[in-house]
Amino acid sequence: MRGNRRVLHGASLDLAPGYRVALTGRSGCGKTTFLRVLCGLLQPDSGRVTLDGRDLFSDGTSTSRHEFRPWPAVTLVFQELALLPTLNARDNCTLGLDSGASSDYMHDLARSLEVEHCLHRRVHELSQGERQRIAIIRGLVRLPRYVLLDEPTSALDLESSLLLAETLCKVAKEQGTAILVVTHDLTFAKACAMRILSLTTGTISAEVPSPHAEREAGLG
Repeated sequence: MRGNRRVLHGASLDLAPGYRVALTGRSGCGKTTFLRVLCGLLQPDSGRVTLDGRDLFSDGTSTSRHEFRPWPAVTLVFQELALLPTLNARDNCTLGLDSGASSDYMHDLARSLEVEHCLHRRVHELSQGERQRIAIIRGLVRLPRYVLLDEPTSALDLESSLLLAETLCKVAKEQGTAILVVTHDLTFAKACAMRILSLTTGTISAEVPSPHAEREAGLG
């Protein structure tokens, strides 16, 4: 609930390993709220969120406590990006990581998204599109099993959006990562997702055909 308004009701989604789903819908329809519920940041008034058969919340009441924390198995890349301004791009991506393999993977992702040249720059020296891609790399480099992205192309041009779609497809295939993207960008959604769903008045109510669905099922 948001005040006296019910934001989500009857919204249900299964996200399998390696699967890529895009969620579309009008502004204010509950897409970001849905992401925050799925990753355990916002507790629903009713219903269940499960990870590997375990409830993220002990019950459906507003006073219940988390049974367990879903992080880092679940990562959410916020619209606000939440980069640390005192660190450069590289350190933002690798903060808390001590593995050389993770650093190598970070550079691979930066190369794929064409931001390797700016890893030494501080956040204030980056364009908004560069910041967005750095935040996405930070979410991916920890090898989460589930990645949730909130409007990841809002500051990207078409070419950069398609590079991101290609990278997410590769990550899902090679790492078995399940990916859920909230987006208004239907071109990006079609380039990235195996299913494109629409959220309307708090309910997942329709599915938009995706070119990937038949192609990856071996039918196209």
